Amino acid sequence: MLETFTLPAGTEDKVKRWTLKKMAEQFQSFKGDLYQKYILKGQTPNFDTFPKLRDHWDEFVAYKTGEQGQAMMERNKENAAKKKYHHHLGSGGYSVAMPKWEQMEASLIERGIEPATANWPERSKFWYYAHGGTLNPADGSLVFGYQIQEAARRLTDAVEASSQGTFRPDRDRDELTLALQTPEHPGRTRGKGVIPWKIGFKEDIHTYRSRMRSKRDTEAKIADLEFRVSSYELNMQEEVARKVDERMAAHRSHDPQPTIPPAMVSPSGNRSSCASTGQVGSQSMDAMQTQDESTCPVDDITQRTPCELHIPFKNLSIKVASGMAIPTDPSGTYHCRPIPAGYSKVEVELVEGAYEDLELDYPGGDGETHLRDTSHAIILWRRRYIILPGRQAASRAPSPPAPPSPPQDPAPSPPHAPPAPSPPQAPASTPPQDPAPTPPRAPTPTPPQAPLPAPSKSRAPPAPPPAHTRATKKAKVDAAKNKDPGYDCTQEELDAYVASEVKRQFKPRSPEKKIPIDPSVRNFFRGMSASVKEAIKLSDYERTLKKASSGKSKPVPQLGEQPKQEIEPLVTGKEMTIEQFITDTGLTTDQLLGVAPIEKAEVKYMYELGKPLVKPELLQSLPTQMYKFHQLYMEMSAAGREMIGARIRDTDFLQGDDILWINFKGIYELYQLDALDVSIMSCWILMEIQRARRRRVFDTGFIDPRRVNVAMLDQYPQETEDNLVHLLKAQHYKTFILLPYNTEFHWVLLLFDLEACTVNVYDSMDKKESTFDKVFELIDRAWYRFRHLVRGKWRERLRRKFKFPCAKQKQGNNLCGYYVCEYCHCLANQIITTRELDFIRMRDNLTTHKEFITAVQEQLMGFINEEILNPKGEFYYDRNTIHRSLASELAASTTTSK
Repeated sequence: MLETFTLPAGTEDKVKRWTLKKMAEQFQSFKGDLYQKYILKGQTPNFDTFPKLRDHWDEFVAYKTGEQGQAMMERNKENAAKKKYHHHLGSGGYSVAMPKWEQMEASLIERGIEPATANWPERSKFWYYAHGGTLNPADGSLVFGYQIQEAARRLTDAVEASSQGTFRPDRDRDELTLALQTPEHPGRTRGKGVIPWKIGFKEDIHTYRSRMRSKRDTEAKIADLEFRVSSYELNMQEEVARKVDERMAAHRSHDPQPTIPPAMVSPSGNRSSCASTGQVGSQSMDAMQTQDESTCPVDDITQRTPCELHIPFKNLSIKVASGMAIPTDPSGTYHCRPIPAGYSKVEVELVEGAYEDLELDYPGGDGETHLRDTSHAIILWRRRYIILPGRQAASRAPSPPAPPSPPQDPAPSPPHAPPAPSPPQAPASTPPQDPAPTPPRAPTPTPPQAPLPAPSKSRAPPAPPPAHTRATKKAKVDAAKNKDPGYDCTQEELDAYVASEVKRQFKPRSPEKKIPIDPSVRNFFRGMSASVKEAIKLSDYERTLKKASSGKSKPVPQLGEQPKQEIEPLVTGKEMTIEQFITDTGLTTDQLLGVAPIEKAEVKYMYELGKPLVKPELLQSLPTQMYKFHQLYMEMSAAGREMIGARIRDTDFLQGDDILWINFKGIYELYQLDALDVSIMSCWILMEIQRARRRRVFDTGFIDPRRVNVAMLDQYPQETEDNLVHLLKAQHYKTFILLPYNTEFHWVLLLFDLEACTVNVYDSMDKKESTFDKVFELIDRAWYRFRHLVRGKWRERLRRKFKFPCAKQKQGNNLCGYYVCEYCHCLANQIITTRELDFIRMRDNLTTHKEFITAVQEQLMGFINEEILNPKGEFYYDRNTIHRSLASELAASTTTSK
């Protein structure tokens, strides 16, 4: 180089470093070319062209094919596969592209349009542009492809959180690192190029010798460790308590519990003179509520304790977050302000996703106003709704008080009790004597007239009874009437007593006093006991089949009585050719004999955007949902729309967020009972996924037919295999996986039974098994990779089953897609109920297959109306974000069936 070029003074060292770097890169590329062109193909280069390779070629080949070289290549492949986002900068890098991006933003600002990235940090902005993102020249909004869709959305959220103060960027832990969810690698700076942090984060150069970052990291690790240790201790305490309870319960089951005598309660309701215990039941409910409000389990803790944060909802308590309860002094402060009454300090660790928008009663120290902003922050929460797991149950369930014992009455037994046997010598008129002097009890209706003297310790006669009232006189008269007969009574007195007792026992009871019942409660239980009058809302599928089968419950004629025989007469071998010819032509006997004319085929009604999907005279005969969609289609097509989109989330097809585009022409073919497009079949599978999720069926999985079909297998074999491996791996915990597959313009249903390691092929035409050789070669390759990725008791190869008893289509039509939809629907039901997979149960009372085909049409259009076009639907797409290019989506939607 020095012989060829003349360098400016003082640049020799810089040019030397650049030259050596470039030589190293070229030599590395040259070695890669040698491996690809010669070693992999088992060839030897021409040493006349490369004379310097002659002495080193054998050693180079041995290294590349040896264990060390192969291990290094495998490691490099694995590291390259981990790279999720790939830039589109070209050889110029960031230095060439940055001026272009700045010029693009400047041109928008000159036209009065504010770019969406105006407030973005420079590093985040340049990374977004370098990986395919751009701005809409019309309004300055973000436009990005499917590859960086998730990262762009997180980047937007991170920038917004930073502007609101809920996220604080810290050097390399900034918005871009938060969005990419991977740490920054030393020696490079994403969004700026291969430059060190000292240059990439030059605005934070003053923090390099600071220890505050290390202290904050240590504090966060200690807090996390404390939380884990506390949770572990709490779990251990609960486990020990459970073991103790089990042992105590086992001990009680062997040893009978001793009889506990009833508690003695003072009859007057005053406190006992022996202890300071109050009368049971004397505390009011208001006092109990006041006590619950003033004392909470969180008041008893002395250290940080795991807790749950709840909110009240009617009579329920709903968990919204979890964290650590902090011991709080009532006279303490929260950010230099007194803690309000009834509140305590807690540190939030994890917020439930459904309650992130819950507003706080008191803002946090950094201005947090919603629960989503309080991760690892200390906030104030109502004490009574801070639940301590393991302690809350004990504090909420106080032991029930012992029931008060009945008052001891020295009077004789009630008159209705049967007489106790006693010796006849005892006089009936002698009152019983008390063994101990006790003060008599005053009658209940009226208080005593004067205070009674305290009983003396010496034996003394009882005090005189109080003055008789009207109630006591009436009681004495009744007692005299119902006095038990003595042993020395006459027969007449005994008969009179028995007659009075019989009359009293059979006397009609007075009606019980009715307790008033809230009308709303009465109506509720009446509704539960009454028969259901309103019919349960049927799905569009069931409603259509019910309508088709109504009025068909007629006596079924036997085989010989049928006007049209189901079984054709036996045909001999000589007549087989003629019979086959007549069947192929589809002509009647009169037409074959020339008696009746042969009708000409009707010209097919063609599709044209903006015109009805069916002939105008057939509009009124369309079913409910099909007619409803047709009205919406006429409005959308008049506005120039050619398709509709359904928003797909990663939890649906396990392929990331996506848009399912449904062309109006594909829906036209559905209305015309023509072949089903692959997008229509994907829409049906999406409906089955939602149906299984709502019925809480988690052992059945589905695969999007757009990803695995014959067109994708022919054009992108490796990508299709990778997709199948990924989908099997993502659903390996399921028992059954359903895949509608299109092969040679014919739809079939493949059912993967992972427990039996079997693939069932449900085919409406029972084609030859060789028809499916290509797809089973794909399945075998994917299964081989799946077995090495997921541990389990898998067979080395999946077994195959064909020709199942199910509805079969007639020759000469292309309705196989509707049969596959019916298979999916019926098998999804059978998996839940009978688990019978050897045949498919069809709907009873169906005379023709056209009835369930109409049900499939109606169900699918109802799903599109309610879940895709309805703004409240689960898969409604508002057309605000560009996810992937339209051309790629249309390319995936070109496969149709016949």
